[in-house]
Amino acid sequence: MAFIGLVAPHAARMAAGSRAHRMLPVAALFGAALLVAADTLGRVLIAPAEIPSGLLAALIGTPYFVWRLRRG
Repeated sequence: MAFIGLVAPHAARMAAGSRAHRMLPVAALFGAALLVAADTLGRVLIAPAEIPSGLLAALIGTPYFVWRLRRG
């Protein structure tokens, strides 16, 4: 789940600004939301089987991370 640790702070900084007292709780919420979304999709997409949540978290977060890297 290290990928969430890379994506969530960048998304939080974009949403809440760079002040730490606002960014840290927002980063925690973004990370939790990303993990819950990945886990839910992993359980629902292929009903009898499961897709690992780490794989889906990477698939969900990679487009944002690449966009963020190219932007600045």
